[in-house]
Amino acid sequence: MEWNEKFSRENQPEIADVAEYIDMKEWDVLFHELTEVIGAKPKLEHSRCSIPGWNMKFKKKGKNLCTAYPQEGKVQVLIIANQQYQAEIEALIAVSDNRIQLAYEKYDFLNGGKWLVFDIDSEELLRDALKLIQFRLL
Repeated sequence: MEWNEKFSRENQPEIADVAEYIDMKEWDVLFHELTEVIGAKPKLEHSRCSIPGWNMKFKKKGKNLCTAYPQEGKVQVLIIANQQYQAEIEALIAVSDNRIQLAYEKYDFLNGGKWLVFDIDSEELLRDALKLIQFRLL
């Protein structure tokens, strides 16, 4: 059953429901790194945007570090690349997984940031995502 079918707007999931639905170690590591190591606070929100349904935002000091969109067996993330660190981010992306490179090329900078939307379904993509999130902390 699809995430949006399982949890409608009126039926908010719990944080544990997200982990159960994604059911992969990379999600467990990402969640641990964001909440326990970085100290971000997870918050479930319902959206009707381009990726509709319940998502989980991770915020620290009022700044959104990333947004996670549950998928069965993987998680899709949205990370904003700060234009302020464009050279450093582009150097990282040049040695990252091809899917992150394609995500970076998909959008132009807007209001000082660029959306990177990609699936985390491997340890390599998880490592790259965590490196990109570090730029959100600066």
